[in-house]
Amino acid sequence: MRPRVLCDTVAMNLMHNLCALYNATEPDDTYHRALGELLRNLASVREKSIFELADLCHVSKATMERLIRRLGYRSLPRFRADVAMISSKFTYYNRVLPNVPRRSDRETADAYFAEVRAAVDALEAGYDLAEIHRIVAAMQAARRVVFYTMGRSFVEIPLQVSLSIAGKESQCIERYADQLADAGRLDPSCLAFIETIDFQNALDMEPVFAEAKRRGARIVLVTTSAASQYARFADLRIVTRFTETMVSDYGLQMALDLVHLVFRREAIDRV
Repeated sequence: MRPRVLCDTVAMNLMHNLCALYNATEPDDTYHRALGELLRNLASVREKSIFELADLCHVSKATMERLIRRLGYRSLPRFRADVAMISSKFTYYNRVLPNVPRRSDRETADAYFAEVRAAVDALEAGYDLAEIHRIVAAMQAARRVVFYTMGRSFVEIPLQVSLSIAGKESQCIERYADQLADAGRLDPSCLAFIETIDFQNALDMEPVFAEAKRRGARIVLVTTSAASQYARFADLRIVTRFTETMVSDYGLQMALDLVHLVFRREAIDRV
């Protein structure tokens, strides 16, 4: 059996993994209830032992340990450290707007629209239509297309629907542990879109990239950095402008929308 590789640096993506697993489990599922307690009590998690966490979540110690492993952690101390970092640095790592003072809600709204316009302008100025056509050709040639997302599956789901209409098997996977497990099932007939944001303390995606590459799948790197640390694994790339705000995510989503539009035109609409 292939050894299970777990990432020990999930960092700021922990909240995405927590919410993704919580959303994917049924209300009467033991893990769902435990995750609900964790999400409601994040401020106290960093101080608790494994026994105290199990008591908080109304589960056994063994179940609590399995849940922590399902979230991608080898150890409780690493899990607690990342929860502590989220609590202390959430505002820094999850800014929608640049961190400058604003005197009114109107200024906040104006700044938001300016950020979005800048993201659109950057995408329009820098998109690579030839690369988009290569990506669409790879989608049409693939038996199965998977999307390993960063917890915000906005445009990936409509794209998955279009792939289904075109007769392709596809799946959108948000949680790191599930991505890593799925990468082990890829083969040369598969195309994997792997989304990343390259900044300090982001999730280390190298095990996922390495496993997908080892399995022979073609990889589309979806990134905010032209000098991404994962570029060596990529066969194709979607690169958008990086900002220290969540607008970077919007840019990636808009870039995928462009891919979707071209795919629909060539594979479904045929206009």
